Amino acid sequence: MDDTTETKVFFPNYGGIMRVADIAEIALGEIIQPLSRPNMFFEIEPIDNAQWIANINWKQRNYENRIKYQKALVSWYKENKTNLVWTLGNTFMCGDLVGEHPNKGHYELKKE
Repeated sequence: MDDTTETKVFFPNYGGIMRVADIAEIALGEIIQPLSRPNMFFEIEPIDNAQWIANINWKQRNYENRIKYQKALVSWYKENKTNLVWTLGNTFMCGDLVGEHPNKGHYELKKE
């Protein structure tokens, strides 16, 4: 989550720049749904009513925000890992994708 190396991937919604950490977060979001977003831990104002864009902008603003998020996410995972259960399904968290999910499912928090 802290690797700010720029990739050659062009993605207009991320300001045109995708960093290794951004791609890792998207991949993790397909494995653990819903993956905790920075706004769960920190006060981040939505921009254009799109919280995920606000999250990206917050992390892009300075490197310390990335580190704060990484620490909060690791802490969240340690606290919740025993409550994650594998669920079969084809729900994608990223974009408007439909069809068979390559994972054939995802982890999610147990419903109580």
